[in-house]
Amino acid sequence: MMQSLELYSSFVATVLHPVFITNNAARKVEIDFDPETGEARIVRSKVIKEYLSVPVFKGWAMPGQPKMQVSFPLRLLADHN
Repeated sequence: MMQSLELYSSFVATVLHPVFITNNAARKVEIDFDPETGEARIVRSKVIKEYLSVPVFKGWAMPGQPKMQVSFPLRLLADHN
């Protein structure tokens, strides 16, 4: 990992569960109805297509960032201790 960092660059780590940073996932929004009241409910979920085989990838961490950064899934970092 040290070879991936540029001199004087920033390193940002996250403690999110890998399910939240999986790059092959889809957000799902459903509307169902409460059986007691009949009111509509919005149900949000995430469909995970790959979980244990998420590769290192480049992406944006925040708007206005000058270039994409390399993202390492937590599992990958833990495997190399």
